[in-house]
This record gives sequence, structure tokens and C-alpha cells, in this order.
Amino acid sequence: MGYIFLVACAAVALWIAHGAYKIFVYAYLSPYRDLPTPDQGAIWKRLLIEPDTSDFLRWANEVPNDGLIRYFGILNDERLHVTNTQGLAQLLQKDAYLYTKPSAQGQLIRVLAGDNLVVDEGENHKISDTRLQPAFSPARKPHWYQLFSSAALDLVQAIDHQNTSLSSPTTDTTPFNLSRVLSQMGLDTIGKDCVGADFDSLKSPKDKNTLGYLKLFNTSADANLLEVIMHLFPFWLLEALPIKALQYARNMTGQVRETVQEKAAENMAAHDHGQEKEDLDDKNMVDCMRRDLLSPAQVVNNALTMVTAGHEEIGTALTWVVYFLIHHPEVQTRLRNEITSAPGDSSDWKEQGFVEDDFNKIPYLRAVINESLRLRPNVPVIWRESTSPTTLLETSIPRPGAVITASTWAMNRNVDEWGVDATGFNPDRWLDDANGGAKSAFSFMTFGQGPRKCIGELYARTQMECVLAGLVDSFVLSSAHKLEDIVTSQGMITVKVWQGLRILARPVERTV
Repeated sequence: MGYIFLVACAAVALWIAHGAYKIFVYAYLSPYRDLPTPDQGAIWKRLLIEPDTSDFLRWANEVPNDGLIRYFGILNDERLHVTNTQGLAQLLQKDAYLYTKPSAQGQLIRVLAGDNLVVDEGENHKISDTRLQPAFSPARKPHWYQLFSSAALDLVQAIDHQNTSLSSPTTDTTPFNLSRVLSQMGLDTIGKDCVGADFDSLKSPKDKNTLGYLKLFNTSADANLLEVIMHLFPFWLLEALPIKALQYARNMTGQVRETVQEKAAENMAAHDHGQEKEDLDDKNMVDCMRRDLLSPAQVVNNALTMVTAGHEEIGTALTWVVYFLIHHPEVQTRLRNEITSAPGDSSDWKEQGFVEDDFNKIPYLRAVINESLRLRPNVPVIWRESTSPTTLLETSIPRPGAVITASTWAMNRNVDEWGVDATGFNPDRWLDDANGGAKSAFSFMTFGQGPRKCIGELYARTQMECVLAGLVDSFVLSSAHKLEDIVTSQGMITVKVWQGLRILARPVERTV
């Protein structure tokens, strides 16, 4: 007994000594100690905090550097931060497979969706990407326009119903949480397109299962706490710990997983019995996957990942576009005028749906979407970890385990890349230049770059076009908040409006 006690005491002492060394000593001995390092203040004030987007933007502008700076995160862990497009091109494209995502960054995704394309690495990622590409093929765009036109109409009708049922005698509108409604619409849409499941959360918003699942992605203190926990403990330990937020996440995801698994099994069974759909418009994402190269578990995990990303990221991105339209009513008016004056009857979409050519006639719509995506990337920081000795921007990375970050938020606002108005909302920058005037493809990092670039970019853009056009064509949008009170915060997956964006949607008055 005494021997075990001594060993335990020694282990604790070593753990404390290691922590003290890492926090107070290592920074002065690090091989990266000569890199530019910003002043982050007293250690005790930031020991359990990661720098935020404003820090990265400030450092990029104020700390003289040649593309790399050094900073410290949770528990004073050392990080390297890439600040220019040359570094991004090397990190994300040229040497992309010399780096992986740090385990802490993938842990939450695994809790929500298991192993999948987002957390696969190396050859596994290459293979998974190939298997899933058909689900996001441009050949599916005609089907998407039908699906997203229907989603836009459902959204407009839901808002109309809300205005009718909740408005007072003195007003024809009522404040509502747009973020929640867009998330519901996104879940219904991706459910249908992914596995043929109709969650019906927009029309039946009180269903406990879908409400619980959607609640997972709200901004909350729990989401911020989970970020710290993910950095402190390995995944196997997190699985065993009785952490309430994680248990809730597993329970709510499990209920949606059951639906996805059931529908995916139906699709796979039909395929195995020679009943595969021949018409591409009739196929959902699971039908399009290279199922001959995927196990049933991989099909389900990747389908669940698509459901997660397809509602959370789309809903958040659309919320931010409306946020900018509310802040810039002149842009909203100009956009509505362009939609209604485009060739053809602007109300046709409610009867016939949108087609791609409709949006070729509304260039300002795509410009507004691009500018919102630039200023509000869903994922503000990209994380990588070296897997072997290498070199980044002529800086030696002598051993595996070096954590490297790049801020999509800061790069998308980089004055050197975007000009003096880089932080301002200016959709016009996209009208004369398809790249918005940026100097490099790596200046616009919202969807990432290189082999790990977001596989669903075209899908997301197509849905945003349809939904935003329908929304702006139907309603004049204004804020139910004081504009200065709208706060940005980290949700479970993305950066979003704290507690959701509450708005008023007044029906557009049309003259006959």
C-alpha cells in the first residue's frame, strides 16, 4: 500500500512539474523563441482562454512578421500562426498531408457524427473525398434548385404564419428568432436531400427530438466550456467522463442518428436489390455515394456529418447575410429592386421554382452573399498539427506535434489582400472582379483551400441563393434588437449571433 502511494505521489509530482515547465519555462527554450511573439498579457489571465478572431486580426496588422508568428493558447500551449497567403498555400495545399487536425479539434465532430470525412486524415481522407464527391456534383444542381426553391417557399410561409398568428392588433409583424427558423429549414432540407428523411422541424417546431438536436448548436456557456475541455482531455477519457453537455450531445445526436441510419439502410437495401434510382433528380446524397467503396457505418457517419453541417453552417451563413442587410438597409433595398426587376415575373419562383439562369440575372445577389461569407466565415480558425519534421516558410519545424493555426477571419479582412476597405461591407467589390479584388485564391478562406477544401461549397452557395432571394423578395427585414446589442459568439461548431438574430419581417407591399 505504501509503495502504491509513493508511486502515485511521484506521478502527481511529475505531472505538476511538467505543467510548471510548460507554463513558465518552455517558452524561453522553444525552437520557435525567435519568431515574432505578441504581448498577450499575464499568464494567469489567459491560462484557460484561446485568442479570438480580434486578436489574430490585430496581430496580423500590428506584429511585424514574415508570415509566421508565435503565440500561446490554453495552458500556455505554444502555437504558430500563419499570416500570409504563401504560408497558407504551403500549409493547406503543397504540404497538406504533412499536417493533421489536432485531436482536440476533431473530438466534438466525433461526438456528434463519429468518424467521417471531416476528421479523416491522409489516405483515408483522399479515399473518403473520392467516395463522397458524387453527392456534391454540379450535375445535381437542377435537383438542388427544385429542393431549395421549395425550402425558400416553406420558410416564407412559416414566417407569414408566424406574423399572422402572433401579431398584435396594432402591428402586422412580430419579432422572431431568424437563426432558429433558418436552422429548422436547413435541417428539413438536408434531411430530404441526404437520406430522404423529412424532419418537418419548420412546420412542427415543438417536436422534442428535433428541438433537442437543434439546441445542441446554440451559443451558450456550455459551448465555450466544451472548447476548454476538448483541449484538456483525450477523447477516450471524455467518452467516460460524466460531462452533462457531452452526454446531452450524445443523446440528442443519437436520436437523429437513428433516423439517418434507418433511412440510409432503406437506400442501401434498395440498391442491393437492384432498385437503384436511375434519374439523378430522384437520387439523394446516399444514393450518389460510392457505396461500393463505403462500409454501412461509413455511409451513416458521413450522412450524419452532412446533416450536421448542412443545417448548422447554412443556417449560420444565411443569418449573417441578413445581419448585414439589416445593418445596411440601402443594400437590402437595392438587392430587392434587382430581384424584382430581373427579367420575368418575380413571383414566378413560388409557382415554378428557381433555376440557375435566374441568378445569372441577379449578380448583386451573389455579390452580397460573397461579401457576407468573406466577413463572417463560419469557421474562424483552421488548426493543423505537424506529423513529422518539416519546414514552413523557411522556419524549421524540428519535430512532430507543432500546432499551427490560420485565421480565416483575419485573412478575409487582410488589408494587404483586400485593400483599405478590407473590414467594411462592400458587395460592389465582387461585381467587377470575380475574386472581389483579392490578390490570391488564398485571400478568401471561408471554405478553406487545398485538398481539404469544403466539399459542400457549391451546395451551400446554391441554397443561399435560393433562400435569400425568396426571403428578400417577400419581406422587408429589420432588427428586433438594438443593432449595437447584437453580439458575436462561438457556437458548438460555428461563429454565430449570441442567442440568435431576432428580426421583424414585414411583407413587401406590391402594386398591381
